[in-house]
Amino acid sequence: MSAEVKTIPPAEKEVSADSTVIKAVPTAAAAANGQKTEVKLKPDQAARVDEIMKRIAEQVEFYLGDFNLNRDKFFRELVQNGEGWVPLDAILKCNRVKKFTSNPDDIVNSLKKFSELELDETNTKIKRKTAFLEDSEEARADRDPRTVYVKRFLKTATIDAMQDYFRKFGPIDGIVLNKFQEGDAKLKGKFKGSVHCIFKNKPDAEAFLAASVESTMFDSKEMQRAWKTVHAVEREQRLENKKVEIEESKIPGSVLHLSCQRQINYVPLREYFEKLSPVRFLDHQRGQREARVRFQAGVAKEVLENILSHNNNKIVIDGIVYKGRVLEGKEEKAYFDTYWDTFLESKNNRILRNMRGDLKQQFKFNGPKPVDKNGKKPDTAKPAAAAEEDVKADSPTKKRPVEEDTEPEATSKKTKAEEEDVKSA
Repeated sequence: MSAEVKTIPPAEKEVSADSTVIKAVPTAAAAANGQKTEVKLKPDQAARVDEIMKRIAEQVEFYLGDFNLNRDKFFRELVQNGEGWVPLDAILKCNRVKKFTSNPDDIVNSLKKFSELELDETNTKIKRKTAFLEDSEEARADRDPRTVYVKRFLKTATIDAMQDYFRKFGPIDGIVLNKFQEGDAKLKGKFKGSVHCIFKNKPDAEAFLAASVESTMFDSKEMQRAWKTVHAVEREQRLENKKVEIEESKIPGSVLHLSCQRQINYVPLREYFEKLSPVRFLDHQRGQREARVRFQAGVAKEVLENILSHNNNKIVIDGIVYKGRVLEGKEEKAYFDTYWDTFLESKNNRILRNMRGDLKQQFKFNGPKPVDKNGKKPDTAKPAAAAEEDVKADSPTKKRPVEEDTEPEATSKKTKAEEEDVKSA
């Protein structure tokens, strides 16, 4: 039994000028039998047919465009090995094309009507009219002035929905999904809620950035928008400022370690120490029975002695009895070294909360690993079997030509750094 072919009947037909009558383009089997049909559609149905055909053509043009070919090894090799020609069968295997059709005639008719790509005499191969241009400094210099940065997409946002969102303002070359690059290893490579969109024409990019908040909302959510180049400069400055701030916060004698036999209540603990001396940060992982109080000055020893002298050598806060000590020597230095990772993971968790659309929901914060008095970190490595399961869970099961539902990222280190967003949500 032959496999059923998914097709869009109207998409393989030729729409007349008044968009009310569609004359069928007979398939090979139909032509052999001398069949010819005529289907009447309502104007809104005909418009929908055209929209589907246009989206098919746009998707094929994206696959063979310079932007994608510089990132997609599969299609780049097809172009290079086939003297520019790409088999139509390769296009049919792509997921975003299969959403519309599995019939090659639909693709052929869509390209003939809405694209300038060439088809061979047999209508089984596709080719660009211009040569493929490899990525370069000049190409990036041309692309950046028409590239915008947009943030606050939810994790449920699809690439198709994003394309529709940006195409309201004009044709686009592509969309780069920004992904986590630093912090928790489990997050690396996953979408972080922001993108770079490359418009074909700079005026369209300008119109997008100048548009009203209401007209640029995505899923009823106000979006953060900026030029890519402007955002990159601001991001770099924020990072430098944060690094300076973190280094300045590494004050000897400023960290007080607390432990207890019950779960810690964050709010009463912070309020208690704020009354004694200004607190820069209370480092506490939810569910753990220890915390570190970072003071804005090297007063941890003085604060501890003051508490003990007024409470019979006990530390009792909100009904919980604590043991306390001031971090010193190797233990203090090892803890100072975790400050940057703590910042990154805290920032990433804020991004995750925004992406889930629920700012009130709390998420697990891994934070820095605890250190003992000698400054050593405990061995928390997983058993080999557990580690192997994690790798299997994160490993992709699909290989080209099956297409993933995200655009591939640039392979150069410079481009990856440009695409990364580190601004806290």
